[in-house]
Amino acid sequence: MRCRARNIASAAGFWVLILLDLVTGAEPTDPSAPHWLDRRRARRVLRIGPPVG
Repeated sequence: MRCRARNIASAAGFWVLILLDLVTGAEPTDPSAPHWLDRRRARRVLRIGPPVG
């Protein structure tokens, strides 16, 4: 049960950071972004393709 809560919190934090990037207009190459976020974005791009537009 504790592991599930940790996974949910981790996923929620990930999406909050993505939304903050979108709202603030931060670039994906912004050095202030943590490295794990860049790795997750790279995996997402490899899985679904680069963003269009």
